[in-house]
Amino acid sequence: YPEGVRYQTKLVGLDKDWVEREDKRFVIYGNLKPGEYTFLLKSCNNEGVWNKEPVQFSFVIHPPFWQTWWFYSICIGIVIAGIYSYIKIRNANIEITHKNKEITQKNHEIEEKNNEIMDSINYAKRIQDSILPDSKMQYLIPNSFVLFQPKDVVSGDFYWLKRVEEELLFAAVDCTGHGVPGAFVSMVGFSGLNRAVTEYSLTQPNQILEKLSEFVVESFAKHQSKSINDGMDASLCSLNRVTNV
Repeated sequence: YPEGVRYQTKLVGLDKDWVEREDKRFVIYGNLKPGEYTFLLKSCNNEGVWNKEPVQFSFVIHPPFWQTWWFYSICIGIVIAGIYSYIKIRNANIEITHKNKEITQKNHEIEEKNNEIMDSINYAKRIQDSILPDSKMQYLIPNSFVLFQPKDVVSGDFYWLKRVEEELLFAAVDCTGHGVPGAFVSMVGFSGLNRAVTEYSLTQPNQILEKLSEFVVESFAKHQSKSINDGMDASLCSLNRVTNV
């Protein structure tokens, strides 16, 4: 009798107690901090008999690249290289021929750095493209299309799609800024929409947007500068696929 099976889960490293999941067969955790975690799962049959030993799965979330030692080393290396370059250029002013040689060399280094930056931005675009629901949209909304033309390589705008039972939620979101800064804000918005639906089980558009607003304020609350005004404009719709409302 599979319909009578009930579940309890516990994420060691996050949850203090067991969480009742009823008959829900999946669990989504958002914004987990870097560290070691062990996911525990228990189930019981329709007679209320629980298994004694939980099934467990351990995993490690590594810190983002900007919190790793090699990134710090690269930053220190860039600073040292910048100081060294400044000294070389200043000394090169003594001789015009030597100065021209140094300028040519620095132009070559700038070109290489620019290529590295563009490679990083293009990689960020692939990451951003991977979260957009292109294939899911074709499956859930046949004969649909999306016109998506970012101003820069990475975009501060995104579209979002989520199915919750009979409700189909879809949104178009315009974040402040564009390019890399806008893309960071869009990641906050995309994660916030998913959290509002999966963690808080919200399906009403007004409730989802209110929860998203809380997430955005929470994410940028540590920036007290008046010049920072990060946010987003969002259009969010809910379609009941049974009643077509």
